[in-house]
Amino acid sequence: MERAKIYHADPEILGGTPVFTGTRVPIDTLLVYLRKGKGIEDFRDDFPTVSREQAEALLELAEQDNKRAENRAWFDLSLQSALRESEDKSGPEYSEANLKQRYA
Repeated sequence: MERAKIYHADPEILGGTPVFTGTRVPIDTLLVYLRKGKGIEDFRDDFPTVSREQAEALLELAEQDNKRAENRAWFDLSLQSALRESEDKSGPEYSEANLKQRYA
């Protein structure tokens, strides 16, 4: 499902807070329900304007974003390590820009 069909942010709706598309339900509300041990159906009982597909798709997007963040953190850590190892070496092949280009 496309991101725009799952949620959007409009300054005219709740001051730009991201909400499920077609509703005024903030996406954070689903996350609060889950943190409190409630399920998607509990959430949907209270917010029937949000489809099950939207709720599940939002959770999938969150999982993908977490994986991207983890990969980015690993890359940054690897880059820092490579830079530390190359501190004693000079030359353009060991520059930060070159390493980012090589390993990005």
